[in-house]
Amino acid sequence: MKPKLFTTLLFFVLLQGIAIAQAPSLPFKDVKQTEIEKAGAIEIRLDPGSAITDEPISSIVETVTYLPLQTTPASLFGEISQLEATDKYYIIWDEISNSIVFFDKKGEYVTKITNTDKTVETPYKKIDHFAVNESKNELIFNDRYSMLMYYYTLDGKFIKSIQKPSYIGNSYSSFKNYNAYYQSYNHENLANLKIPANNLLLVDDSGKAKTYLPYDTIAIKSQYGLYGIDRNFFNNQNGVIYFLNNYDYNIYTIDSFGRVTVKYRFVMPAVNTFPDDFMTNKNYDDKRKAYTDADNRVIYTLTDFFQRENVLVFRFWGHGRNQLSVFNLQTQSLVSLTEMSADKMTFDLPFISKPLVSVDRNNQFIFANSAASLFAAKTKLLQKNKNWLASLPEALSTFFKSNSQQNPVLTFIKFKQQ
Repeated sequence: MKPKLFTTLLFFVLLQGIAIAQAPSLPFKDVKQTEIEKAGAIEIRLDPGSAITDEPISSIVETVTYLPLQTTPASLFGEISQLEATDKYYIIWDEISNSIVFFDKKGEYVTKITNTDKTVETPYKKIDHFAVNESKNELIFNDRYSMLMYYYTLDGKFIKSIQKPSYIGNSYSSFKNYNAYYQSYNHENLANLKIPANNLLLVDDSGKAKTYLPYDTIAIKSQYGLYGIDRNFFNNQNGVIYFLNNYDYNIYTIDSFGRVTVKYRFVMPAVNTFPDDFMTNKNYDDKRKAYTDADNRVIYTLTDFFQRENVLVFRFWGHGRNQLSVFNLQTQSLVSLTEMSADKMTFDLPFISKPLVSVDRNNQFIFANSAASLFAAKTKLLQKNKNWLASLPEALSTFFKSNSQQNPVLTFIKFKQQ
């Protein structure tokens, strides 16, 4: 009798486990479909093909400052995959070394987050971007190859790891009392929670959720028929987060109350945009990639969007275009930044060899230059002018006394407002 009783009980426990697995409890106290505020949106009309190019950088720039990042065996890293500027630090994710490196405002090395930290019980496997919540003193990142998310202080000290939410989506951010998750047209994430298809999910600390940007799952059956971008949320933007939705020419803001607003609406020539019904007509399903593949003039989204005062910096994103552009709200001028030429303001050095990475509190945009690109320029400039090194500020002069095997150099640019 005992073996039979044990078998019966085991079967019952397994059956209960299966039932629990099939009917997970909802993680939210409340879910509310919320409208986006569109009143007051600023319309920006521009033609990507008419951007100003091949002008001296001094024609649009007020100041340029180079900041070499200290290079030591501990601080050496491969590339700037993401940078966030806080009051104390420049925090850099390097995808190559799978680490997050902290430098102070003088460019001196402070500390590093690595997966060899013996104080962390379960080391992370692969960092997938990170989010900074300054009001909570938290740095958060998703482990791409596990079911965990990791929390550190903004000084790089480990706090905890938690089970990542099933609705994490393709991109995420943390701001004040809200966590934001971009679903990237993956409606299966929310369908398991019995929530209609939406692209943006905001969850506050009490567990209340708001959903935004609903779409028709008949017209868009799968995210795999669409292209995406690496990041959709951009921090440190005048007290708000800027949010970009794939296949959308609007720029959204998210404030500390969880309100989502259309801040800017980009209007471009028809040759650069997809049809008005492109994301609602089911006849385009499984054909959207082919549509943009066939015409490299088509821009299917914007990315790397940052603002300081009257100046917007962003990238058009399409197969034929990923140019880094500057738009001045005051003058209504559009400049292709990557096609501007160096001059005396930059000591004739390259001022950008990497895409835009961040902004700071001093209304400066932060770019990056590889050490290799700067040393290559040094060789050419010395051939033209043997006294060129004497014109450099101390930080650059010291930098060039070493070799090209150094960390990248940050470039801080303040653009003219008029």
